[in-house]
Amino acid sequence: MREIIKFRVEISKEEATHRPQWEREVLQILEPLGFIAIERWPNPRVLTFQFDHYPAQLDEVWQHLQARGFYGSVWERREYTPTELLDAAFLRLGTEAVVSSVDGTLRWDWVTICPHCGFAEERWDWQHLQISDLPTGPHLAAVDWHPLVVSAPLAEALQQADVTGLSLIPVGPERPAGWYALQPTHLLPPLLVPPTRMRRLPTATPHCARDHHWESPTSELYYRQDGFAAADVNASYEVFGDGGRATGRIVIISNRVYRLLLAMGVTQLVGCEPIRVVASA
Repeated sequence: MREIIKFRVEISKEEATHRPQWEREVLQILEPLGFIAIERWPNPRVLTFQFDHYPAQLDEVWQHLQARGFYGSVWERREYTPTELLDAAFLRLGTEAVVSSVDGTLRWDWVTICPHCGFAEERWDWQHLQISDLPTGPHLAAVDWHPLVVSAPLAEALQQADVTGLSLIPVGPERPAGWYALQPTHLLPPLLVPPTRMRRLPTATPHCARDHHWESPTSELYYRQDGFAAADVNASYEVFGDGGRATGRIVIISNRVYRLLLAMGVTQLVGCEPIRVVASA
């Protein structure tokens, strides 16, 4: 696995005017973290530092820089070899393929999952959803960047393989359906945090369960070995999102399903990552 971390630091025009040595200040703060390269943008008030791993002190340093008037963001990517993906017992399902809904047909209700804060999760209206893209062959995609769907040939292959933990719901009023919603029916236990790197959001109340008000993970996903019982298709216990509204759960598939998707010629697999299952502390 190759990890690429980029830490973008920016200062406002006004602050830069009053602090001509701001660049030296940032370099002194970040040098102990061991960055391997610096990218300079056309904007002279922006520096991007590249790392080959996620420094343990990066979050603390970022808070320190914010307190000193800087702002910016962390960008992260992990690259895996085909062998690493094929050897993984479970993987995070990822795709960047998007299909478009016919205007006004992607509908949902908000279902409250927490009585203490009112946090809500989407319940999609699959019957009225119409997808403008016609499926050709085995296809995996997100509708307007949101719910996952598979084409009819892929849905048939998943059903014939007796994949566990999965409900395939016909999309739209037409039968036979061209698309099916991919709905995990099996929830995994809570993620192990740390080493999973994600932050509980301040919008959570002291009475909220730990299944919501989480920032999306920026690391690989870790689970305790004890109690980890997974189906072929699973959803994370955690519902990610802020502001009282969900952005969704993470879908995790078995090696068997991953190999089936490859064998079917599914080309839309992007961002799949091995899941780490470790001995409990």
